[in-house]
Amino acid sequence: MNIRKADEQNDYVKVWDIFTNVISTGDTYVFDPKTKKNKLNKHWFADYMDTFVAVDDNNEIFRNIYYQA
Repeated sequence: MNIRKADEQNDYVKVWDIFTNVISTGDTYVFDPKTKKNKLNKHWFADYMDTFVAVDDNNEIFRNIYYQA
């Protein structure tokens, strides 16, 4: 496993997949399960956030996290 800074251009779709899977039940986080894909950058790739992904040995993303000041 490696952890690296997410690249919005290359990682957006996979981060979106993980994000929607987590919020789909409506009982985690404060995000509406109907959040639109084009809003992800506001929540995970905003200028004031640092988003990271965990990748396996095949460089496949399996987790993500963000930090904000």
